[in-house]
Amino acid sequence: MEQILIHQLHSYMLQNNPDLLLALQGSGKVTEYLEQKVQTAYPLLDKLIEEETAPCFIEEQCMGFLTRDLKPSRFLFLSDFLEIQFPSKYERWKQQGILVYEIANLEALLIQIFDDFEFGEQSETDTAFKYVLLKTIQEYFHAPTIIH
Repeated sequence: MEQILIHQLHSYMLQNNPDLLLALQGSGKVTEYLEQKVQTAYPLLDKLIEEETAPCFIEEQCMGFLTRDLKPSRFLFLSDFLEIQFPSKYERWKQQGILVYEIANLEALLIQIFDDFEFGEQSETDTAFKYVLLKTIQEYFHAPTIIH
């Protein structure tokens, strides 16, 4: 069951949190992170097995537990935001195969804004948050490039 959960968590992160996977890959800690994260679900897993819960429900419950702190995804929010607000840049990055990396870079640049506005499910309708994001991204796109 542990290997199934590790695989499912990895798949989930590929789709929803590729920025986190990139950071973990950069430090060589993907496997360690996945194994440690799945270990946090052991008490729930043991309880569900003891209750003779069907395997499909065990996986569902454990994945809900394992992904709760990965939601909502800043990466997905920013991806959707860029696709709407900057469609030509978004498409160009997508065609060049650098979309994930550029969104991850932007997310790192915007981390303070996400934190200041306490990013969460309510952020999707927060006009002030979206305005600050829009202005900051516009400034970033129009900043002069400095070559050292």
